[in-house]
Amino acid sequence: MPFVDFSHKWRLIIGKNRRVAFTKGVYKVRKTISILFALVLALGLCLMTAVPVSAQSANFVPNTGPVGTTIAVTGAGWAAGEAINSATVGGVVAVDTLVVDGGGALTGDIIVPTVGLGAQDIVITGAVSGAQTFVGAFTVTDATAIFVPIAGPAGTTIAVTGAGWVASDTIAVGAVTVGSVVATHTLVVDGAGALTGNIVVPAQAAGLKDIVITGTTSGAQTFVGAFTVTDATAIFVPIAGPAGFTIAVTGAGWVASDTIAVGAVTVGGVVATHTLVVDGAGALTGNVIVPIVAGGLKDIVITGTTSGAQTFVGAFTVTTIDHYAVSAIVSPVGATVPFTVIIQARDAFNNNITVGPEAAENITITLGKPDAGATPTSTATVAGVAAVSMTMTVPQTFGQSITFTGVTSGKTGTSMLFDVAVVSGGGGAPSPSGEGFVNISYFLDPAGRATVVITLTSTNGLVTMNIPSGTLVLDAQGNPLTNIQIVVLSTPPPPPGYVLVGRAYDCLPDGATFQPAMTLTFRYYEPSVPRGANEQDLVLAYWDGEQWVNLPTTVDAVANTATVEVTHFTPFALLIEVPQEEAPPEGAPPEETPPEGTSPEAEPLNIWIVVGIIAAVIVLGLIIFMLVRRRA
Repeated sequence: MPFVDFSHKWRLIIGKNRRVAFTKGVYKVRKTISILFALVLALGLCLMTAVPVSAQSANFVPNTGPVGTTIAVTGAGWAAGEAINSATVGGVVAVDTLVVDGGGALTGDIIVPTVGLGAQDIVITGAVSGAQTFVGAFTVTDATAIFVPIAGPAGTTIAVTGAGWVASDTIAVGAVTVGSVVATHTLVVDGAGALTGNIVVPAQAAGLKDIVITGTTSGAQTFVGAFTVTDATAIFVPIAGPAGFTIAVTGAGWVASDTIAVGAVTVGGVVATHTLVVDGAGALTGNVIVPIVAGGLKDIVITGTTSGAQTFVGAFTVTTIDHYAVSAIVSPVGATVPFTVIIQARDAFNNNITVGPEAAENITITLGKPDAGATPTSTATVAGVAAVSMTMTVPQTFGQSITFTGVTSGKTGTSMLFDVAVVSGGGGAPSPSGEGFVNISYFLDPAGRATVVITLTSTNGLVTMNIPSGTLVLDAQGNPLTNIQIVVLSTPPPPPGYVLVGRAYDCLPDGATFQPAMTLTFRYYEPSVPRGANEQDLVLAYWDGEQWVNLPTTVDAVANTATVEVTHFTPFALLIEVPQEEAPPEGAPPEETPPEGTSPEAEPLNIWIVVGIIAAVIVLGLIIFMLVRRRA
């Protein structure tokens, strides 16, 4: 029976003819087995290299965001139906809703807990799969916020926009601070995590401030130096003045439409009357009346209902009485004739003192030349003013002055020098009159109104002006007139067809004005009126610098006067139109005029005159002939 002997290299002992063939077959089998083994080994090594140690996977969306962000998680390769024991982000346990279904698929959410910024590992621990670490799987960022404006006073409304907040997060009341002071706000976060709303800056000191916004889920987000609190501004004009003075105030940076209540403004700690208002743009305008307060540098404090108290240190200097201003005294002053002097209390800037003790004090009156005599010797101011009716008692005093001294303040005021003249006529102030010239300054009040009737006549007595009492008499510069004068004028030629009746006169000074009008009267002699002219045609005219201008004239043919009303001084003259020659009777033929270059035809001579002349010439010739012949 054939058998295989393996100890002899698989030789089959079945016969000599089949031995070699069998040996070759065995060799091929062995070689095939070796190749298969090598292939299996290589495949195993490849599988070992390709398959990770952990077969569990997870994807995270989004992979960046702030604390509170909800991460959607999906994965595979987890133990079928296993429980997820925990999830951490950056080592901090997170709230999650992760589950694994029967196919090993992982689904659910993770909410990023409060954790540091930057890339964080996420670790998910399954009951079967164990802890699976996903390195740097999520980057934690800050929530953002933009603030407009970035500077302003307390009460400023800041518009806020931002992103990256936890969707639909809540910003509770009291959850916003500016400079650590709780601020009113209207902030909300929508479903996309966008932050919008306003913050009202609370009252606090000026400077750079942090803004902290705390979301119920997103947590506290600090924005360092995000807003600068500034002071509200105010400008005061002027910066100095007495009590009772009005200060104009302008400013900016106040809370829009803020209220400055009654009693909310002080000057030097004393409540001041004011009219301050703040408009919708935060602009401050109005006035402040300086209260009665001691003189010196003073703080002004303005308190807005929302803006709070704003202090302006040393913003205003309250001034006190410095001197008394004394009205002008027109020289000369008539002795025994009353005149009025007005004094006014003023500070160093010439502002009137109208309120306070300095505005109501007794005044002593003294003269520069005491022996001249005057009444009264004292008076008192009311609201800083006194109108003193003075009377000088001694005439012919030259270079006199009056000094007024405050009994309490010791401040003084002295008039300019003036003369005291003799007044004739007695019984009060007479109407000033003169010939050619008169000083009227005494007879005008400080405003320039005549206090009596003023009359001036030319030196030849032919021109008279009459200025009624109460007339405003001013010079060309608008100042009270001091004197008036009438002089004979070098006559400008009369207008064509007119002649002057008498002389022209210049009323001086030029440019003087009268309101209401004064009267000017010219007297004339009848022989000066041209023959054939009607006296009622006389007209007074004034010279305007180029021509004579006729004025409405009233003529009194009995008194031989012509009168006009005038409102200004200039040259004046009395004119009358020259009478025209009598015209030929109506219907008479016109006088013939010889042609140019010819003379009118002469009347024929008498024939006997011609004959006589010829005979005389013949006789004269015969006489001369006979005389010459006899001598010969």
